[in-house]
Amino acid sequence: MAAEPSLNEAEAALLQQAEGMAPAAAANLLLEETTAESSAALPFARGVFLLRAEEREAALAAFRDACQRAPDFHRARLNVVKLLMMQGEPALAAQELRVLLAATHGLDTGELWSLLARCELELGHALAAEAASRQALLWWPEDRPCRLMLIQALAEQGRLADAALLARREVLAAPTEAWLWGVIANAELQAGRNREAMAVLDVARRFAVATDNMQEMLFELFLSEKLYRLAAQQLESRAGVDTEVPRGLLLRGAQALLTGGAEEEARRVLALLGDDASLTPEERGAYGRLQSRLAILAGDNAAAGACLRRVLAENPLDGAALIALGRLALDDGQLVEAEDCFERARQLTDFAREARMALARVAMAREDWAEALQQLQEARKLAPSPELDESIRQLQAWLAKHK
Repeated sequence: MAAEPSLNEAEAALLQQAEGMAPAAAANLLLEETTAESSAALPFARGVFLLRAEEREAALAAFRDACQRAPDFHRARLNVVKLLMMQGEPALAAQELRVLLAATHGLDTGELWSLLARCELELGHALAAEAASRQALLWWPEDRPCRLMLIQALAEQGRLADAALLARREVLAAPTEAWLWGVIANAELQAGRNREAMAVLDVARRFAVATDNMQEMLFELFLSEKLYRLAAQQLESRAGVDTEVPRGLLLRGAQALLTGGAEEEARRVLALLGDDASLTPEERGAYGRLQSRLAILAGDNAAAGACLRRVLAENPLDGAALIALGRLALDDGQLVEAEDCFERARQLTDFAREARMALARVAMAREDWAEALQQLQEARKLAPSPELDESIRQLQAWLAKHK
């Protein structure tokens, strides 16, 4: 049975005296007066005063002292548990909780199981956290934090359908818990129901609780379903109320829309970036390349070239910009400028193969077939492909025929 320590008259008088003192002074007085034969109540009281003085480490030592003097003094052990949790020691706290749960403790059993569930979650023991949460709910069936811990434990086990079933009930009562919407949306995605996931994420967005990850997930879903207008509208509506929309998301969004053939939507999203002076150097490079592609689609090669030259003025090693500018020059018949761009790109490992193939086109424009063949062969060394093999075969056959 749980045992509360008894006090003799001297100890009772000492505690009464300490109550009228400042917490730190009271703790020092009790420490000075505590002997090996003293009741566990003295170190327990000292721990309480130390907590009031915000000296947690010393308070933990005092409560542990009380437990050593009276192993059945379960209130002291519960304080040890709570302090261990405050100090980020869930494994040690869980050990003490199991000692309490194995005893006839006289404490609130629901609280003990709830604390154990929290410890197990922090330790990453999702299955144990589920079991502890369910035990806690037997005692505290109306406790929402326990219900939320159960949902989290189920989700961390990958049991999203079970977690979502409980999460749907919780969001009806409190729709501002963003992570619950995430659980429900991920459950729909896991089941292959993309449209349902979009609906869930859109509701979360309308409640203004969607996180950045949820916003990006919704955007990706719109793209995957080819709902380009909705994808653009989502970013536009977000930018209208949130000045902290990640620049990278807007850039990636415009890129994805353009790749999907949604030119007008890409223009609108790119316009949300405003002045490119607020972008990082890497983002400015991506921004300039996107502007160039849109200018080409609009038939304005001069504007496209100007965008790319601005990018290269800031970063001469931007391989994508070099390749793009070289292609513009090649299309305009500016072979010297094109060759210069491709030669510079060839020095960059990630663009060497593409640059070799582009240099082959320059050589063909000059009718230098041997040089073109050599460039294609060098490109094949970097990364062979059936298409490249066929181009080389055809060029070799033409050269052999015209010797």
